[in-house]
Amino acid sequence: MGGSGFVGRHIAGRLAHQGVECRILTRHPHRHRDLMLIPGSEVRQVNVSDPRALQQALKGCDAVINLVGILNQSAKGGFRRAHVE
Repeated sequence: MGGSGFVGRHIAGRLAHQGVECRILTRHPHRHRDLMLIPGSEVRQVNVSDPRALQQALKGCDAVINLVGILNQSAKGGFRRAHVE
């Protein structure tokens, strides 16, 4: 879920309350329109498995909070890719 998940939403809300601008990365921004209502937030579509796309999406950021995660192992090794690599 990352920035659009339970923890990410709370972090973005708390940072916004402190006047910090947030860039929330997600694969499906259309599913998370409510995040766009957080003051100072920007929601961007990005494939976090694509290093170039990720680098481009993070340009200009002072800090990054990595909340990418999956709950179950897949046949394609998604758990290892998301949590280790």
